[in-house]
Amino acid sequence: MEEFIGLIVVFVLIIGLVYALVKQIQDTQRIKDISNSSIRKSLKRKLIIMNISLLGIIIFFSLNVMIRFSIISSNYISSNESSLGVFCSLIIYIFAKVIMSPKKTDSLLKLRNL
Repeated sequence: MEEFIGLIVVFVLIIGLVYALVKQIQDTQRIKDISNSSIRKSLKRKLIIMNISLLGIIIFFSLNVMIRFSIISSNYISSNESSLGVFCSLIIYIFAKVIMSPKKTDSLLKLRNL
């Protein structure tokens, strides 16, 4: 019973990550509405890096779950390697979210109000 509850929690977490990725891609699509080209380029670069790292988190986390439930053999990739992939992708995502912010925020407010 505990394993079943754990499996449900894992699938809810994966669905939540996929939903976050879809919303992130939609934000990336809205970049064309910003008039300032330098802010648009830096913000687009930031969002693309965040998209790729979030996709990496989803892929490596799913691999880790599949290794745990013996869907994939651990001969190809180990649980430690997939955990390291999740950790590196998470660090890149946090770096892009926090550090890579455009200088001016008035154009960003226009983006959020769309």
